[in-house]
Amino acid sequence: MISNKLAVVFRYEFLKMVKTKTFIITTVLGPFLILAVVVLPSLIAMKTMDRTDDVLRIGVFTPDEASAARSGGLLGPEITAKGWLYEISGDESSLRAKTLDGELDGYLKLPAGFPSESSIREGEGSGSFGWFSKNGADLFVSEAIKGMVSALVVSERVSAAGVDESWARSLLAPVDLPTFKVDEKESAAKSGEAEFLATLFTGIFFCMVIYLTVLLYGQQTGRSVVAEKSSKIVDILLSSARAGDILFGKIFGIGLAGLLQYAAWVGITAGSLALLKPVFNIGLPVSVGGDKFAWLVAFFAGGYLLYASFYASFGAASEDDQHMAQLSMPVVLLLVIPMVMMQSFIQQPDSTLAVVFSFVPFTAPMVMMLRVLAGAAGTLEALASLALLALSIFGCGLLAAKIFRTGLLMTGKNFTLKDIALWIRK
Repeated sequence: MISNKLAVVFRYEFLKMVKTKTFIITTVLGPFLILAVVVLPSLIAMKTMDRTDDVLRIGVFTPDEASAARSGGLLGPEITAKGWLYEISGDESSLRAKTLDGELDGYLKLPAGFPSESSIREGEGSGSFGWFSKNGADLFVSEAIKGMVSALVVSERVSAAGVDESWARSLLAPVDLPTFKVDEKESAAKSGEAEFLATLFTGIFFCMVIYLTVLLYGQQTGRSVVAEKSSKIVDILLSSARAGDILFGKIFGIGLAGLLQYAAWVGITAGSLALLKPVFNIGLPVSVGGDKFAWLVAFFAGGYLLYASFYASFGAASEDDQHMAQLSMPVVLLLVIPMVMMQSFIQQPDSTLAVVFSFVPFTAPMVMMLRVLAGAAGTLEALASLALLALSIFGCGLLAAKIFRTGLLMTGKNFTLKDIALWIRK
């Protein structure tokens, strides 16, 4: 049964939070940020993986005229077949300058005697063979150039072996293997590199949202306690309400404001996507459905309640915000661990480390969210993680209440974690 005093504190904290300009602005702008991060990765990924319409300018460096003639006859048709432009030159410094100035997208440096096997080996050892570009991370271009050069070298090897080239090409022709993502509904959705990248970016964004909002609202709870303690308002509150009512009224009031903001974000985002999809043919990645947003809200709520309990109790033991930040640092580091190891968890969501951290209450909100998005964790696993999180919230809530009750009236000293441990034992 909720006491009247707890309800009063709950209502006061909720209204104080939702009436701030910061809350209103972030609630309005949040959905546009979500749309940008959820939709733009899909567009960027598709653009990155498909640049067939781009007219690229390729330079080819050869050390002598014979190599230039041979390269032009072999590479020229391959490059022009893609609709690209190219120029062959024996002046590498000129090609380098044009690449730096943006006149060329890069240049290919070929050794004398290319594409013979011996010239390739000598070129690799002497640095006279390679692809040079200003943007070394453009995988589309570098892989395309690599494919052209490899095809010519293979043809040279086949010819040297006395094998019919057309017959060898038919044997070595690659197969386009489609990729499908299966789910618990026994259905399969076709996906690819663009879909993978979009899902990856969305997963990172979801975890960042949980991290930032849990930290933001948790700290807000602690700051509220510190402000009332330093201004002596808490003395008046304690004269008419129990410490537990104040503690949980603050936690639930600020938490409800966070859930309200989440609901606004999800609702506006879903509505906007529904309007944008028929017009621009863009939307959520295949693996990101409405159920994933429900898990996002659930894990935010669990993470917030857990960390807010600590922030509120540390706020009661602090003289100012700086002192509270020092006391809460060990707990915050637990929240940072998933952020530091995010890349590993995304690449291997079924690894032992990822599974363990997805059930550790302090790291579960983000790690289990990542595993759910990656399809590595089913509904039962996610519910089990939430159940463990709920048990931890209950236990930490009891500890927080004890620290809160003792620390509220303790002033004049910067208490340490050792002091707080003594309060718990009493």
